[in-house]
Amino acid sequence: MAQINFSIKDELNAKLEEVSKKMGLAKSDYIKSLIIEDLKKYILRENKK
Repeated sequence: MAQINFSIKDELNAKLEEVSKKMGLAKSDYIKSLIIEDLKKYILRENKK
């Protein structure tokens, strides 16, 4: 289970870097943290289906 969570986290971080660079928000840890929380909630919802 832990390995799955880590791979999801790594994947999300890579995606987040890509998205934040495109949006010019790479320097904003606060915005990153908000996006990460939204992604976590989304993944938890998807995993329950």
